[in-house]
Amino acid sequence: ELRQMATDADAVMRIGAAELTGIFASTNKNVDMEEQIPTLVQLLLGLFADSDERVLKTAWTALGQVTAKIEKDSLPVYLKCVQAGLAVAHDKQRKRTKKGEALILPGLSLPKALTPI
Repeated sequence: ELRQMATDADAVMRIGAAELTGIFASTNKNVDMEEQIPTLVQLLLGLFADSDERVLKTAWTALGQVTAKIEKDSLPVYLKCVQAGLAVAHDKQRKRTKKGEALILPGLSLPKALTPI
């Protein structure tokens, strides 16, 4: 369901997907999310190419909530899912970028954008 919401044409649905992901991560303190984290990180990073600033900010916040669940010793394990999520965002942005223009991911242009990563 979250994947469908995250790719919906309606920005409100994409915002909802990001918000639900963040709420799930932040409210389930006693739940082991280790298996879900790669999927959630990829989903949220995929939204970093969105054209709606509200989606970008919500995805950024939710990503911070998800990555807060990762213990510092385990961070290197998740590099592949970060790479995959950024690749999805890159592909989305590349399709919208005109030939000759610089390809910039809007989500990485936010202030402190790398903080949750």
